[in-house]
Amino acid sequence: MSSEQIVQVALILLASSTIQGMVGFASGMVAIPSLLIVGTSLSEAVAISAVAAFAQNLLGMYSLRREIVFREAVRPILIRFAALPLGVVALKLSGELDHDRVRQIVGAVVVIGILLMFRSPDVSRQRWPQLWYWGAFLSSGFLVGFCGIGGPPLVMWVIAQHWPPGRARGFLFLVFFSSMFPQLAMLGIAYGEAIVPSMLLGVAGAPLVLAGTYLGLVVGRRFSQRWLRTVSFGILLLMALGEVVRPFLG
Repeated sequence: MSSEQIVQVALILLASSTIQGMVGFASGMVAIPSLLIVGTSLSEAVAISAVAAFAQNLLGMYSLRREIVFREAVRPILIRFAALPLGVVALKLSGELDHDRVRQIVGAVVVIGILLMFRSPDVSRQRWPQLWYWGAFLSSGFLVGFCGIGGPPLVMWVIAQHWPPGRARGFLFLVFFSSMFPQLAMLGIAYGEAIVPSMLLGVAGAPLVLAGTYLGLVVGRRFSQRWLRTVSFGILLLMALGEVVRPFLG
């Protein structure tokens, strides 16, 4: 990467973690499309984002450890693990696609993810609860492996539980953190030494992620969560829609 790209990556990690701190999730939904825009490949973007978020998820999980009911996270974690290899295979296959096509696909994933999180989960929960349970965690695991954006199905399921905020956030941090080791191991197997520079860049960006998270928490205390989510996801939706339609306009 050029020096300019490295600076752009640093700013993206800072911005995405700030939004994560403000609204509680969505770091990957901001970081991955933005990294693709500045010229990284999808595999590089996934590796950078996953490694950089390691400390963030570990800190969040530790700070909420008393709120976490670990036994209720075991099966969701295992279900995500089962789908993760398929996602990494899809990521590997995406290397054969044109970069613009990959950006379009990731944009579509973000758009669908935002729409999922804004729909009423109660309706989904009342009908075929096991189907939604398995579907949420399988799709989350696949998307984490494919494009590093596994949050939306998971968040939709958690919202439906009507848990206290600490318990919900602790569950999310635990599940997100648990997938990082197998995800990075599979990336190493799939790409070998070629993925190491991206992982090292993620390590270098970790302090920015922590700083952005802290900044987001400070900002989040000054505004209502509903307003912050509406503004953040409105901007993100416009950006993702732009990526979806851009190839047709060219």
